Amino acid sequence: MGLFAPDDGPDRPQTIRKGSGLIVRGRMLYVKWRVPKDLQEIVGKTHFVRSLRTGRLSEAARRLRAMAYEFESWLQGFENQLSGQPERTIPPAPQPMAIQPVQMVQETIPVRTVEMVFDEFLADPAKNRRESVSIEYRQMIEVIFDVIGRDTAIEKIDRDAAKSVLSVLRVLPPNSSKRYPDMSAKAVAEMVKRSKIKDKLSPVSINKYMGLLSSLMTFAANEGYIQKNPCRGLRVIDPVKLKDKRMPYSEEQLRKIFSSPIYTTEAEAHRNTAKFWVPLIGLYSGMRLNETCALDTADVAEIDGILAFVVSESSDKSLKTEASKRIIPVHKDLMKMGFSAFIDLRRQSGKRKLFPELARASNGSYGKEFSKWYGRYVRKIGVQIAGDRTCYHSLRHVFRDALRTAGVRIDVALALGGWADSSRREVHKNYGSGFPITILKKAIDSLSPLSPRRSKSNLQGK
Repeated sequence: MGLFAPDDGPDRPQTIRKGSGLIVRGRMLYVKWRVPKDLQEIVGKTHFVRSLRTGRLSEAARRLRAMAYEFESWLQGFENQLSGQPERTIPPAPQPMAIQPVQMVQETIPVRTVEMVFDEFLADPAKNRRESVSIEYRQMIEVIFDVIGRDTAIEKIDRDAAKSVLSVLRVLPPNSSKRYPDMSAKAVAEMVKRSKIKDKLSPVSINKYMGLLSSLMTFAANEGYIQKNPCRGLRVIDPVKLKDKRMPYSEEQLRKIFSSPIYTTEAEAHRNTAKFWVPLIGLYSGMRLNETCALDTADVAEIDGILAFVVSESSDKSLKTEASKRIIPVHKDLMKMGFSAFIDLRRQSGKRKLFPELARASNGSYGKEFSKWYGRYVRKIGVQIAGDRTCYHSLRHVFRDALRTAGVRIDVALALGGWADSSRREVHKNYGSGFPITILKKAIDSLSPLSPRRSKSNLQGK
């Protein structure tokens, strides 16, 4: 009797006879074969367990049939010996994944290249990635392909290959593909070694690339394409502590920004533009740059008579985390500065986007070009100097400090800022409908991130 019942089909490995069966270990499939009792003494085993080197049932079934045939032939040798047929010699016991038919089957398995597995990785239905993240991954993987080859078989990517990627990244300058479009990453790295170019990728960027490669190889291991992730632990040490990476603006820096020409001598020319409103919204709401730049006009709505920002996802907007979905009442100071009139103007224009002058970049971000302009502007007005650890995101840090200064409850502060609470379980978030808009409005209006004594700007609306 064979390992399969007569009605076995190509996708039905569950028809293995009683005493044998598929075993799942992690995401890899194994088969456990029982040696007949009358042969166990001479064989020296009661069972054999073999890895099928895959987590896919259909592929496991194909490999299993070839292995079962060889296993049955191997057992038949012992049966012939017991039945008095000495002309049949007893074959050696099959070794794990060394049975001849398995070798034969492996030759028919199509080679999975690194690029093919990467495409599967991006399409993994178990992951809900933002579009901007997928676009960024596709850009980053090109650098990795330059080093290990896009057509290399996934099982060929070993520890040495992973280390070669890290070695190139450690000498690669920022934006190398834009600065040297006709050169591969490996070629750029070799050129940098011979030149006096000093700027290199930051530890954060290097670890981001290695994190992508490691995630890809973990996916490959989970799918049964490789035995284990060869990239585990490969990273560089970042000498800058997380809390020191970005700093909030000082009072003097805030004074310079909001007393600059855009808010004084040129205020009327810019009052209905992103240059005027985006930094103010960042300061008074704590919204991230892309959250603000991607706002639709309809995302500023009245809820129970209170004007508020509704931060949500749509076909052209994605959020950083699930906690980013939130409602933020418009601060009373923004209303005094004429924000309500600005919203009315946008609604009358029929424009879908709140800031239609901000085009969506190739990575899906509406804030990319604004970020470049803002960086140039704050340097121009003397806010940001060499070595300074401030940027647009510093406005969000100012907002967080203002919440602390005002004594806003931690759960309300987290809801307003869209921060996840990593200090405790968040099962409670699935219950109820969140804070009433009146509670959020009271908390927002209690903040004074930009008091009159800090600025001599022309911010009052007309």
